[in-house]
Amino acid sequence: MSRISVLDVQQRYNARPQIWPEEDVWNSTSRKLLERDLPPLLAAAGYAPDWTILNAGSAGNDYGVKSRLHIHADLAMRHLVGAPDAMVADLHHLPLKPGSVDLVMCMGSVINYCDLPAVVAEMRQALRPRGFAIFDFENTDSYEYYPRYAGKLTALQDTDYCGGMEPVWLFSERYVAETLAAAKFRVVATKYMHIFSILSWKLIPNERFASAMARLDPFFSLFPSVRRKAANIMVLCQKTD
Repeated sequence: MSRISVLDVQQRYNARPQIWPEEDVWNSTSRKLLERDLPPLLAAAGYAPDWTILNAGSAGNDYGVKSRLHIHADLAMRHLVGAPDAMVADLHHLPLKPGSVDLVMCMGSVINYCDLPAVVAEMRQALRPRGFAIFDFENTDSYEYYPRYAGKLTALQDTDYCGGMEPVWLFSERYVAETLAAAKFRVVATKYMHIFSILSWKLIPNERFASAMARLDPFFSLFPSVRRKAANIMVLCQKTD
């Protein structure tokens, strides 16, 4: 699987005034879901404020996570202005000393623009022994794409973002789990986002109404067969020996 052109992604990022525009109801809701579900995963990792964090594809957003050293990495320089510790970098080629970070964060489906095995390998190299990574991804098995991609490990799909169409790779939960296992990571915890909201959008394509239905995610996440069709999945994994 080839990754989407880094230059193409960089040009699109540079053209955007914001990554999470408030006027985009669906994406604004997605950010709130990330910020809701991130703290429990950090707690499961035993996160401490003295950790060194690599926030890959951050666009300068720390998502409320404070640490002794919080390194922001992104393809677009303009989105890193004001970040105290930042570098322009490609997630496939991180300019970091091996074993130098405690936690890698990759939020906002950034990983769907990437070659997943290559990025996971870079994460492993950057992490200390038994370090952690947290990332979210768009799901092939989502209600949004059912039955088109049902059972597929990956799929290349044009998706609506801030009023424009962008190509992204969709990944299945199985593909992500197998990729992590092959790179010697273990999955510690998983959160499912946009469950009933994406089903609502499938039935009634109104973003404002569907976004409001995300408040019911905690209930629908209790049912395995339903939560696996979430639009987005966030994974906490740990580097093993």
